[in-house]
Amino acid sequence: KPEGGIADFKKLRRKGRRNLSKKRSPLKELLLYLLFAPIIEINRLAPRKLVYAFWYCVAALFWILHRKRRRVVLDNLRAVYPDLSEKKLRQRGFRSVVLVIRAEVEFCWISELTEDNLDKYVRFEGVENLEKAYGEGKGAILAFIHQHSAEMVSSAVGLLGMPFLWIIREMDNRYLDKKLVSIRETTGIKVIYKEKAMRLMLRGLREGKIIGITTDQKASFNAVWVKFMGLWSPAVKAPAVFHLRTGAPILPIFSVPRGDGGHTAYILPAIEYEPTGETKKDVFMVSQMLADIQSEFINRHPELWLWAHRRWSIKPKEKVIAESKKLFEEYIKHEIKADLSSIP
Repeated sequence: KPEGGIADFKKLRRKGRRNLSKKRSPLKELLLYLLFAPIIEINRLAPRKLVYAFWYCVAALFWILHRKRRRVVLDNLRAVYPDLSEKKLRQRGFRSVVLVIRAEVEFCWISELTEDNLDKYVRFEGVENLEKAYGEGKGAILAFIHQHSAEMVSSAVGLLGMPFLWIIREMDNRYLDKKLVSIRETTGIKVIYKEKAMRLMLRGLREGKIIGITTDQKASFNAVWVKFMGLWSPAVKAPAVFHLRTGAPILPIFSVPRGDGGHTAYILPAIEYEPTGETKKDVFMVSQMLADIQSEFINRHPELWLWAHRRWSIKPKEKVIAESKKLFEEYIKHEIKADLSSIP
């Protein structure tokens, strides 16, 4: 049962079993692949100004017509920024949708990345932080957030000369999944499906490799409850657990768009925390530090984050939230705070 509890957990479990029991239709998957595969090539080969203009129009139609998803975006923004005007909320929401769809376009260009043209697409700041962490021989954890350039940046990490494992969710369409994985791995990274990732991640860290994982979205199972964007949220505890178990440092990574169409990726220094030996407390403290860093970046660049995800849809049990509140009070009291000075 997920830590924190879900009121309709039995319903959720039955739904999961039904989904697992559904037989995928190879013909339907193939037809969808034959529809979308040419779009990838068109995005890659067509003039980029034209491609951007076309997909901007698609984003506008999505924003207008997809009321359910628009409502999720705006509800999330209202919860985090209650004092912001409705006009500003809608501007931020629409901009975030535009950038999410733009990310799908830029994904098609990943196969063009090389060491010679890397700066055209991604320029790294703070590579020395990653090199230092990698040099310690315990592996390293790059903590991403769901922002529009995450796929491009994660693939670019593969060109920095260090072994990199990228944790993703397997797509339902096997043909599209194979196609997209082949694009991601053109830069030398290795893709691992998160459904089977725990053992492989642990092995990778023990072999001194770098693990890339997005850690900012809702964790329905095996979660740690932290303050994220000022609201109690179930967070992925894997980075903290692996850090405490292996000594692998956690380095937050963010990126911001440049005016020339590329991105600047910032690799921050490793999170510093002295473990107490109390596992539950230590996992919370490390996870809260990471949540603080990610929250600060999102507050500075709200349009870059994926607001369309139901981040705060799970409500915790009173007992669990009481424990987290107690740990949070200790977090504040002892000034166990994340270093926010290097956030772009």
